[in-house]
Amino acid sequence: MGTVTKLPMKLLCRIPEAGEVDGCGRSVAFELARNGEWETVDTPYGRRVLAASLEAWVERLAAGRGER
Repeated sequence: MGTVTKLPMKLLCRIPEAGEVDGCGRSVAFELARNGEWETVDTPYGRRVLAASLEAWVERLAAGRGER
């Protein structure tokens, strides 16, 4: 049998992509980025959300500490 190669996860994603990953709409995604719920960085290609920030946000929601 062949080996299965896991594709690397994106470390940064556009704000609308982050919304798709977390299952919220585009406007909610921009609000989460704007109010600091998701950590963002400026890149030469535009503002991006850190994947680790998305994971931390989901963990906060699961722990009952999320605001939404």
